[in-house]
Amino acid sequence: MKKGSNGLGIETGLCLGVAFGIIFHNLAMGIGIGLLFGLAFDYRKKK
Repeated sequence: MKKGSNGLGIETGLCLGVAFGIIFHNLAMGIGIGLLFGLAFDYRKKK
């Protein structure tokens, strides 16, 4: 299974999202925030 360079940000975002979800006691909100960070990270890396 070959991993693309654009998958890294989303995976990192999911890990961050779970961490934020535990901190804020709201997993859905945490994952949403984490995915936003992941997508922003991917976007910045492609530029």
